[in-house]
Amino acid sequence: MRSWSTATSEGTDRVDYWREAICEAIFELDFQSSDRGISAQLNQHDLGIVKLSDVAISSAHTVVRSRQAAARDKSGRFNLNYVREGRWLVNHYGREVEVAAGELILVDNRQPYSVTADVGTVHVCAQLPIDWLRTWLPSPEDAVALSIRPGTPWHGLLTATLGEIVQLRPEETATRSMCVQQIGGALALSLGNFATKPATPSHGLCRRILAHIRERYCEHGLDATTVAAGMQISQRYLHKVLAQAGTTFVRELYAVRLERAQEMLVNPQFASLSVAEIGWRCGFCDPSHFSRKFKAHFDCSPGAFRSGDAEVIAANVH
Repeated sequence: MRSWSTATSEGTDRVDYWREAICEAIFELDFQSSDRGISAQLNQHDLGIVKLSDVAISSAHTVVRSRQAAARDKSGRFNLNYVREGRWLVNHYGREVEVAAGELILVDNRQPYSVTADVGTVHVCAQLPIDWLRTWLPSPEDAVALSIRPGTPWHGLLTATLGEIVQLRPEETATRSMCVQQIGGALALSLGNFATKPATPSHGLCRRILAHIRERYCEHGLDATTVAAGMQISQRYLHKVLAQAGTTFVRELYAVRLERAQEMLVNPQFASLSVAEIGWRCGFCDPSHFSRKFKAHFDCSPGAFRSGDAEVIAANVH
């Protein structure tokens, strides 16, 4: 776990220090507060493909993601923010949204936004790579800038999941991949019904196709024909539905397989397995094919990922 605190900013303006801290921990943001003696703390849990930050800020403040900063960032991430104390006013996607304590909001970091807090706040921020998020939500953009309030189906599961993960001890590395899966499942359940437009039959079918892929990704013979047959639709229609969502069967299958392989490579519970065995368990029949796909996606071989500084490599993924 990494931590940043204004308590360590001796000799440095606290607002300036905090602005640099959140840029380092999360991404490029402008932070402003009239309280130059502000107190703030950020503890970040690195779960591999997902990073979770527990953030406390003592005073009123404003955070801005500018259009220029969004254009410079090529990582393609969304942030899921859970406000535990205080309140936010978010301007994003052409909407102005009030987010009270106990509520969540998904933001798209590829687009500009601002967050204004008129009091101190405590919140949890989950950084979610877009490719990973799309394996759980066919169209994440439909859920952006909508307040997820208590009483929303599965709201309690999602907030409880985030609340438990920020309490993880640094030595609990074996649970990280399971935490990532738990976040994905809770997101799919709680955000799956959010949309800015009425759901269409093909939209719902796309969610089912992606769920089918995630359930069966480890099967070596899995292909579009098999999935289509299992869902009692034609292969041509399956490809059409995925194309309408801006993706393909092969892309989604490899995204799930590689995501799982990455998690297994850094999980101590699988340390006794060879790289080839991990590839096999994730659906790759041929070790060399697994290595080529992994290197193309993560810019390093699976062996280098496992034996090198995995935390540094994972920080550069996506």
